[in-house]
Amino acid sequence: ATPRAKRKSNCRKPRPLSCSAATSPSPSASPTTTAGAAKAGSWRDLCGLNAWVVGDYYRLVSAVNALEPPLRRLSDEQLKGKTEEFRARLGRGETLADVQAEAFSVVREAARRTLGMRHFDVQIIGGAVLHDGCIAEMKTGEGKTLVSTLAAYLNALTGDGVHGGYEV
Repeated sequence: ATPRAKRKSNCRKPRPLSCSAATSPSPSASPTTTAGAAKAGSWRDLCGLNAWVVGDYYRLVSAVNALEPPLRRLSDEQLKGKTEEFRARLGRGETLADVQAEAFSVVREAARRTLGMRHFDVQIIGGAVLHDGCIAEMKTGEGKTLVSTLAAYLNALTGDGVHGGYEV
């Protein structure tokens, strides 16, 4: 077997998060928005000592949320077919970054259908952080296992597995 190429960590250096927007949700916020997550309590912990860079991940969360309604209309077979579609696109030269939002949306929908659990926005951010080769600190009950499914699925699309392979 040929040796696997090591993947360089893209972990960003931490910087404080401004919490003013995160702690002031609008009364009409839906659970799929950042403000909706704040109402549910998820953002409160980000505003403490462990606040890190999450602003760069907002665009990803917005894209994943925008893809949710069309994916809900797909049959189970069509949803399963997305995996082969992603692999074909990667084979044609697209990158994991190109399919990340769609792949995360597929995982979110599959979890909703099979487990009755839908990834919250902060869990989407956690999956992206893991994919970037970083560790996301989460407290008990915040969905670490659900978060890991996002990065695991995305990285498994290449066929290289999802364990190890990082150099610091």
